[in-house]
Amino acid sequence: MPVRTMILAALTLLALPLPARAEPPSCEFPFGPGEHFTYRIEYLGITAGDIEITLGRVADRNGHKVIPIVATAETRSAFALFPVHDKFVSYLNLDDLRTEDDVLDGAEGTRSWRQRMKMDHDGGRLLIHRDGESKGPEDLTMAMTPGAVDVSGLFFSLRAHDLTPGSVVSMPVTTDTRGFTVRATMGEPTDFDGDDLGKRTVVPMALETQFSGKLEIKKAMNVLYTADAQHLPVRAEAEFLLGSVNAILVSHQRGTPIKRACPTAAAPTATPGPEKSATP
Repeated sequence: MPVRTMILAALTLLALPLPARAEPPSCEFPFGPGEHFTYRIEYLGITAGDIEITLGRVADRNGHKVIPIVATAETRSAFALFPVHDKFVSYLNLDDLRTEDDVLDGAEGTRSWRQRMKMDHDGGRLLIHRDGESKGPEDLTMAMTPGAVDVSGLFFSLRAHDLTPGSVVSMPVTTDTRGFTVRATMGEPTDFDGDDLGKRTVVPMALETQFSGKLEIKKAMNVLYTADAQHLPVRAEAEFLLGSVNAILVSHQRGTPIKRACPTAAAPTATPGPEKSATP
């Protein structure tokens, strides 16, 4: 089983929509610079590696405010025969919560390479540049749904949405091989006792994707998100063709909140009544 495929499957588990929350819509994103996650990745019940995700500083990029999402994947000793040291950097546009571009630096076994994906939302194109040791540079172009996000971008962009149990959320996603729509159905809040983070109220989610190849899923993924304002994915489970993969949150550090435009509430309906004079 290719370890990179297992790591990508784990990132896929984490890149899912968020839970419902009862409080009013916030004027801040539930994420910000300095936020840090550590996940333990299990493959077929064996601890296979760790994924760390960190948010960088907000910066101006091509006229938009973007925040870098940095994810690093490392294998554990049980998989030392094929070590993986991958680094993913995705740039999320904070104006409309879409991915602008991302970069993958891969080091697996004895080979290494770099891949960059540039999202041309206006033209509906995905521009891919690959450069590896085994072969020279390669440039590819494929169609893309405008407004799409990559896997890392989905993890954060959907945390900014407000959902309720029974609701369904859909979002276009693009990878370096195809584009598709992720569809998730929210369940009812329940109690969850995590070994590393203690007891939490969580919202379960059934997630349908259209991944293909070794990432094809036998049945809907099961994901648990905390029902508080942080919307933390604490556990995800999936049955891929390559086997079962679990992602378990073992530590989390909050970041600095980012201000955003406050969601507009619907105006109350006025009750008809007698016309009043402006003069007291």
